Amino acid sequence: MNEYLKKRKELAMIMERYLECLVEKNTGRLSLADRYRATYNGIEGKAGDNELWHNILVIQKRQTFLDPETGEIVFVGVGSNEVRERRELFPIDDYLTYKSFAFSIRLKVENGLVTEIEELAKTGRSRYFFCMPEEIHLPDLMFEMCVPEEERSSREELIEQADLYWRGSFGPEGPDIMHIHPDCQRTENGYQTTNHSNSFRGDFKWNADLKGDTGMHTSIPEKYITYPIIDPARGIVISYATMVTKLDRGPTHYFRICEVFLVRDGCIKRILAMFPALDNDGGWINE
Repeated sequence: MNEYLKKRKELAMIMERYLECLVEKNTGRLSLADRYRATYNGIEGKAGDNELWHNILVIQKRQTFLDPETGEIVFVGVGSNEVRERRELFPIDDYLTYKSFAFSIRLKVENGLVTEIEELAKTGRSRYFFCMPEEIHLPDLMFEMCVPEEERSSREELIEQADLYWRGSFGPEGPDIMHIHPDCQRTENGYQTTNHSNSFRGDFKWNADLKGDTGMHTSIPEKYITYPIIDPARGIVISYATMVTKLDRGPTHYFRICEVFLVRDGCIKRILAMFPALDNDGGWINE
């Protein structure tokens, strides 16, 4: 086993243990650094002390992404507090109400220990996004396929594609700067957001809410954008960002985004987005 594969294996096993600890409500088995930082939907706290940990009994759908260079792992999944065989071995907070979660977990690992935990979770669905968490399709096997070596984008080129996406979606340059594959599809918390307004770019061209035509002014400040996973072999780049929506009349809204991009032929071909609405900016700034 070469060194690169050893590093991928180490990261995979750390996430596997983390997920088992989540279901078992056992933070004692986590490989935590003496000083670590953990947030749940932007609120800082202790590992394991949040709604997700207090309620999930089973993780039904899973997909994991690894990057040995950054030492980071991103997991996206669906879990609930309802076990099919009704063997509830671990305590949960809510015994009366069915809860399902669409969630993502980002771990940063240094010297075999977890130094950062960012958990984002959503129950139910947003208005007009017609997909409940249990209806989300995972894993998406297109993200598992390796790109032929002669067709691979470099790490820098993968980041460039995601950067153009953010700038084209919310910046003054507009959506035409994005490099979009003709087969591109995008899902947001499981709901397909493409093919609604004539083209992929049409979702951004004609979305008045994003353009501020309805008193809503949406942006993604650069200080919130990070790239924890870059995988040239599979054509994957994952970006975290915070979307800020300011209303002419009303409060400011925040959305912390985990967006998984698949790049083929130098263009974005698939996007898997998972994110909840928050009461804060997410708590993570790219310094």
